[in-house]
Amino acid sequence: MTLFGKKAKQAGLVGLEICAEGVAIAHRSSATASEANFSSCEFLPFDEASSDPESDRQLQISMLSDRIDDLGLRHAACNVVLPLGTYQLLLVDAPKVEPSELAEAIRWRIKDLISFPLEEAAVDAFLLPADSSSGGNSMAYAVVVRKDYLRSLIEFVEQAKLTLNAIDISELSLQNLLASGLDEEELNRSSALVKLRQGIGSLHVYKSGNLYLSRQFKLAYNAGLLDDLPEEALTLELQRSLDYYERQMRQIPPKTIYFCGDNITDDKISTGIRSNLTANLQVLPAAEKLAISQPVEEHILSMCLSAVGVALRTEGAA
Repeated sequence: MTLFGKKAKQAGLVGLEICAEGVAIAHRSSATASEANFSSCEFLPFDEASSDPESDRQLQISMLSDRIDDLGLRHAACNVVLPLGTYQLLLVDAPKVEPSELAEAIRWRIKDLISFPLEEAAVDAFLLPADSSSGGNSMAYAVVVRKDYLRSLIEFVEQAKLTLNAIDISELSLQNLLASGLDEEELNRSSALVKLRQGIGSLHVYKSGNLYLSRQFKLAYNAGLLDDLPEEALTLELQRSLDYYERQMRQIPPKTIYFCGDNITDDKISTGIRSNLTANLQVLPAAEKLAISQPVEEHILSMCLSAVGVALRTEGAA
């Protein structure tokens, strides 16, 4: 999916995720598919919001711009990932049109599914694989984001002295991250990724390089270092989603479910959670699979996973 593209001016890619808490930066020193070496991976926290949003924004841009200069990345190509909550991902019946016409055709199908006027929406779309529907009807995911938010994001990146190359969504950036650690056999079968943050969780199921299922859910998880995962609620949400994947989409359930997110460690995946799910459960071994030249603390890397994933994207790169 490409919402925006420009010609890159420098080798390598910067992955960014700009959210309310701060900005995650991941610099991939090569843009080629065969190399995934990272020279830096860090999170810059924003100051507490004041009563002047525009002043806050300019301070945030200045902070990112200064850090980009410090890293020697001025005008580097940049892929940006939209944080969860800034867009809607809608599963819809796919109209029978040419791929180039898909987004525009779907645009009129989702007008009653969004909470703001259609003329204020930027819409992109991508088809699900042919075997994802039991009824024979093609399905597609529509990505809907407010145009004014998108314009603001583009201005933020450009004022921070980066060259915008592409904008992506969290689900697809996480797919890049997961795929970087799987062998060919694992890529061709179903794998699930669960991302957990304060108050929210998401499950994404991939197969053969495609997103098949994505679902978000509320979760009473405070995301602190000593906070336990809510066993019953989390297990129920995952069981519901995987049951849909198996029964409605007629897919073989994933053998492995990878967990990532805020302060997610192996000991938090309790015996109760493991005993109620038939898959192998493990924490995503991101640090072991990425060649990062500077040491990165585990909790910092957990805040940068989507930025790392979008930096691993090669489609649309100049």
